Amino acid sequence: MRRSIMVCAVLAGLAAAAAAPAQVNPPQNVILLKNLDRGETYSGNWGYTAPNGTELAISGTVSGTSFINATDPANAYEVAFIAGPNSTWREMATLGTYCYIVTEATGAALQVVDLSNPLQPVLVATLNPPAFFYATAHEIKADPQTGFLYVCGTNPGSGQPDRGLVILDTSGSPTSPTLRGSWTTNYVHDISILDGTAYAASIYDGIVYVLDVRNAGTPPILAQWTYPGASTHNTWPSADGNYLVTTDEVTGFTLKMWNIANLPAVAQTDDFASPTGAIVHNAYLRGNLCYVAWYKDGLRVLDVSDPYDIRPVGWYDTHIQNGSGYAGAWGCYSFAQDPTIAYISDMQSGTFILRYSNQLGTLAGTVRDAQTLAPIAGALVEVAETSDTRLTNAQGFYSFPLLPGAYTVDCSVFGYASGSAGASVATGVTTTLDFDLAPLAAGALTGVVRDANQSPLAAASVVIEGTPLATATDASGIYNFPTIPAGSYDATASKFGFAAQTLPVTITAAQQATRDFALLPAFFASDMEASPGAWTVSGNATAGQWVRVDPVGTFTGGAPVQPEDDHTPAPGVLCWVTGNGLPGGAIGDADVDNGSTVLTTQTFDLTALADPVLDYWRWFSNDANGSADDPWVVEVSGTGGTSWTAIENTLVAQASWRHVTVRLGDVLTLPIAQFRVRFTARDISPGSIVEAAVDDFQIYDDGATTGLAGDPDPAAGAGRPALHGNFPNPFNPQTAIRFELAQEAPVRIRIFDAAGRTVRVLAADRRFGPGAQSVIWDGRNDGAAAVASGVYYYRVEAPGFSAARSMVLAK
Repeated sequence: MRRSIMVCAVLAGLAAAAAAPAQVNPPQNVILLKNLDRGETYSGNWGYTAPNGTELAISGTVSGTSFINATDPANAYEVAFIAGPNSTWREMATLGTYCYIVTEATGAALQVVDLSNPLQPVLVATLNPPAFFYATAHEIKADPQTGFLYVCGTNPGSGQPDRGLVILDTSGSPTSPTLRGSWTTNYVHDISILDGTAYAASIYDGIVYVLDVRNAGTPPILAQWTYPGASTHNTWPSADGNYLVTTDEVTGFTLKMWNIANLPAVAQTDDFASPTGAIVHNAYLRGNLCYVAWYKDGLRVLDVSDPYDIRPVGWYDTHIQNGSGYAGAWGCYSFAQDPTIAYISDMQSGTFILRYSNQLGTLAGTVRDAQTLAPIAGALVEVAETSDTRLTNAQGFYSFPLLPGAYTVDCSVFGYASGSAGASVATGVTTTLDFDLAPLAAGALTGVVRDANQSPLAAASVVIEGTPLATATDASGIYNFPTIPAGSYDATASKFGFAAQTLPVTITAAQQATRDFALLPAFFASDMEASPGAWTVSGNATAGQWVRVDPVGTFTGGAPVQPEDDHTPAPGVLCWVTGNGLPGGAIGDADVDNGSTVLTTQTFDLTALADPVLDYWRWFSNDANGSADDPWVVEVSGTGGTSWTAIENTLVAQASWRHVTVRLGDVLTLPIAQFRVRFTARDISPGSIVEAAVDDFQIYDDGATTGLAGDPDPAAGAGRPALHGNFPNPFNPQTAIRFELAQEAPVRIRIFDAAGRTVRVLAADRRFGPGAQSVIWDGRNDGAAAVASGVYYYRVEAPGFSAARSMVLAK
């Protein structure tokens, strides 16, 4: 009686689950055909196409494996459930007429299910040590060309050695595979195979290995590579073997695509990040599409027909939440006979059978220099009707997925006259629209950067604000910009130990302008080579307290965790770091542990400074082991430390030297008589890796002048439009975008992501008065959803003026 009740409950649950669960994001070009849920937590999935055309969707759960008849996907139903040992991880592969299942729980090293009658799957073997070759495993893949199984992340059983990646041969007996080879150089988390070549993801070492497995045995390494912060989770090659996609199961990381046509040479072509902050999990290529199980995002479909311009073309959100975390879509299978079908196993909501139904066409083209026909990288291409934008890649190429219709397309890039043209797009068709942009009339700018005593300053930075133009002075303090489009600009000269200076300059076509700078010394500057003063170290961390040393770098998968070098150019070597281990040590040898470490400056009297600016370089890493839950906090005080205001508070790791500049009048009340700064690195969760560093700290007066900046610019009038840096930057959750206008004018303000796509329109021809203006961005897109951490760009446009800057949202 009890058994009958249980069976009825399961069937009722399956029937009730046919409707889609609640979604956060609406579907895009993907429709739900069926959702089946046993009410358990789900894990990996796969599929099977029988010789008679029957299609099976196969999903792992905590207690076993569900086999679903998906031949008629809208009316799919479960035909069998094969029980197994309880495990959060369950993965499967199909080979011939068999399904092979692995888990990380003991008791079923390999389950073999006979699918010769696909509507009646039968468990025909359960293999375990000591007779079998391992006890548990994380993942399994199959190669139909050789009949080999590749079992990843294995643990040995009684009487068996640790073989790591185990290669099994099913050609002799599909129900009792023999050992064909193994590979133990590094832990392999997942693997993909094409034409005798295996692409192994070594997640803990952050390395992609390419192995020759044609003869199995001990496969030799054909190539290997890593990349910053690598934690490679899965791989999948294109059918021609020229490209590979990889994923990193880490917050904030991207799906990456690589050109592998000329191994061992490897080059990344492009990447794609979820705008919601979801973690990418498993990706598979089929033709020009990449189907991805993207945890809380559900299924994402990407167009990779141009490997240098990955484009999102489909989305079905299977989870009820946005953001980071290990929940939602785990597995993705996209190899059914019907190329539009995909199966998703959602950890909380069961099996989804989905159809990618593309109603879009493609608008694509190349942007070139009209005189030389050379491609122009970084050009902004915008579809006026949708406000969708793209930045051209290194080959000058752009592309948009668009609904059928007529569009107006605008193209602009610094230094060139803008272009505009119309185009019509049809479903499934690529419409080509190229732009040949004419270079603007240009002049040149030169000058000398000196100190207040008129001595030349070498290696000073000079930038033209609101443009990509930047250079450095030579040994005589001379800088040169040979080509600048005619117009009015602000030029800024800066060097550590001096107050930066910004001066107006007007460029006239076919003429050379001259602008000299004289930089006052900073109020306070320390490159940490000598003691900066009465700085103190406090906190309750049991390891990783702040020390001023020559840092010893630590690395994981070739990517840095603690810096190997300070920020100061040679001969500088010292900086503040959170602990310092021995050369060759592990990443956790001297990091911050079990609490916080606080570095606090001495007290500064800044009452003589009209516009004090704090300027420093910092390093912060907290995700080297896949966890990013420990904060970096920087605070300032105008009361000697009785009260504090945060200028940085972030969980976002940036394991490289980053420049931070804060205008103190924006956060504290002037004048400031008792100014202090404190830097805090904190380890909240046991086992996390936290490293931080501080160098090249200075305070200067941005309101001071020397009167030695050379002749005034006669063409530069007062009240010229300008775009200033946003504040705060980095920020969370909001920041002020600051600009100036010479007179009342309509202004357009837009936010773009790192791929050049429009995220938010803050102002659309909104009128602002003359003088200083400020608009707040709250870190949300036009749909009111919070955007993910990362680099964003803001552009302010008014009649006769357009400028853009970058900013960092750091959650």
